[in-house]
Amino acid sequence: APLLEITSGAVQHGFPSNDLPPSPPPPPPDPREVLEPLRLSTYQLSVLIPMLQGAAPSAILSVESCVSILQQAAALAGSRALPHAWLSLLPSQLSSLVSLFDRHGCGFIDWRGVA
Repeated sequence: APLLEITSGAVQHGFPSNDLPPSPPPPPPDPREVLEPLRLSTYQLSVLIPMLQGAAPSAILSVESCVSILQQAAALAGSRALPHAWLSLLPSQLSSLVSLFDRHGCGFIDWRGVA
């Protein structure tokens, strides 16, 4: 607890044993999202999920349909709907990427695994 010290006739608030008051805590980290090159951002998810839900409310979607939706998203004005690295993919490469989520090799995916 702070002690009252009298020095040179002036009253100063001090701390015992020359202790300094505690430092204020550091500011919280910046809330900005750290983007990884191949991952979907929160914004991108907010664009893609309604598109995917509209096409497949049950979440089961053909690989071809998913690729088509991703291509539509890439064509949106501003092209912020997909990670930058995805925008340069050829349709066959995009299909290969989506096929990684086809765990049973049946040509269908659960789009929730992509989003």
